[in-house]
Amino acid sequence: MNDLEKSGSEYPSTSKLTKQVMTAVGCTVGGIIMLIIQKLFMAKGPFNYIIGGIVCAVGIGFLVSKDSDDKKAGYLISAIGLFALLVKLPKVGSVLAILAVIGGVGLIAMGIWNAIKFFIGLKKRTQ
Repeated sequence: MNDLEKSGSEYPSTSKLTKQVMTAVGCTVGGIIMLIIQKLFMAKGPFNYIIGGIVCAVGIGFLVSKDSDDKKAGYLISAIGLFALLVKLPKVGSVLAILAVIGGVGLIAMGIWNAIKFFIGLKKRTQ
């Protein structure tokens, strides 16, 4: 066992802390990006159709991969591209815009929660 790691179940492992901090950063940044994308796609002009098509194509490219992590990223990227393409539709667009805001705020909240868990675990390790 590593001398720097404390043993026992009350101390979180290094890998668990690493996963928590990566999840915290990823969720927070993802939520902020989701809110920015939602605002950009609600703007007037053909911006959302051009970018949405490109993003969908990139997502489909990731879906072709054999790696499961690439496929997960492909689903997310494709969903954002579809969001960009569908957000201008009259009734669907307003629902998608609301869902994007809820999703973005939810991701930010999940990131903050994981950051809190990380700092609590880090404090337990230093005691």
